[in-house]
Amino acid sequence: MGLIGTVLPLTLLSVLFLAGNNFTLWIIVLSANTPVLALNLAAQPPKVTIPVMLVSLIIDVVVIATER
Repeated sequence: MGLIGTVLPLTLLSVLFLAGNNFTLWIIVLSANTPVLALNLAAQPPKVTIPVMLVSLIIDVVVIATER
């Protein structure tokens, strides 16, 4: 689970950087992915990390869809 918590934000940041570098979307992406990384580093149980990761994934998909 730690790998997806690292790969998901980095993939989205690279998509944002290569697609247009919209600063407003950077703020949304960073604020959505910070809790995912913090919970993974804190080694919280899956019942806590999975909902946060799913919310972050939904936000990431919306950001990617609005960027194009």
